[in-house]
Amino acid sequence: MSPLTAGLVDRWFERVVTPSVEPGRHWPLAVDLRLTPLEAAVVRQGHRQLRRALDEPDRHDDRGADAPDWRRDPVCRPVGAFLEVFSAAVGDALQTLDATGTAGPVRADALAVAAGINAGAAALAGNRTGPVPIAAEAARRAGEAAAEAAVAGADLAAVATRAAAAGLSGWDAGPADPIGDGDVVQVRVRALVGRVLVGLQQATRPPEPPAHPAPCGAGPGDVLGRVFTAEITCEIAIAAAQVATVRGELQELAVLVRFWPRSSGGPGGTVDASSDSWQRVHVHTDRPGAVVEVLFASGSVFDLQIAALD
Repeated sequence: MSPLTAGLVDRWFERVVTPSVEPGRHWPLAVDLRLTPLEAAVVRQGHRQLRRALDEPDRHDDRGADAPDWRRDPVCRPVGAFLEVFSAAVGDALQTLDATGTAGPVRADALAVAAGINAGAAALAGNRTGPVPIAAEAARRAGEAAAEAAVAGADLAAVATRAAAAGLSGWDAGPADPIGDGDVVQVRVRALVGRVLVGLQQATRPPEPPAHPAPCGAGPGDVLGRVFTAEITCEIAIAAAQVATVRGELQELAVLVRFWPRSSGGPGGTVDASSDSWQRVHVHTDRPGAVVEVLFASGSVFDLQIAALD
């Protein structure tokens, strides 16, 4: 029996819309966002499309008739195109592989998902309402990693893991232009596509062996200590064009964020947008782990210090 069943698809997309709250199962920060009603609607539409591509439509398939119209939303349009093309490519690949008998059922599913991701990446790059290169590049890397794993004989779980890891790597990939409204849209599109990839990885991963709790009673991923307001300071070498993006990510996690640039030694102390910029950072937050994750994902961090404010 092929693992890419209607049941797996249901579990997969339920995780995308409503993340699991089981202990130790947290979404990566890069895709940890609250979906808007329109974004949830376009994800559910992708769910229905994939079930139809597997010839297993949901018995409640008509519930999309009253769904919010997401087609005018600048974020949802490209995400909808990705999911539509992804679903069609998965269905076509499964039919072709089943007809030719060139792959076993598990490997056929892995190859079909890889084909779907690559087709979706192409849809993002050629989006009719404007390309989204940041999301398209991330999806292209995910599709390339998935294809390499599938051709090597990996099963669907391994392919999903490789795709999610590749899609979330190099979060600052994209044009080295100053952040603007279009870049914000692209970053959110990338986050939603990444959320779909991570949802598949979580739905297909094998069960983990039981873990003995730590002396404090915490299991893997549990935090039993009290929340505290932290003061975090460091210096970071970061691409100058990404400073505004990183500052914005930190402001979502903190009550105070200050960046003090150090002179690059250029004329007038200016910073070349194509080069690395040294920044001194000062943050107050009750989510120190998430702040540290953003910092280390964004550049080279030095002299990191964390202290309690209360």
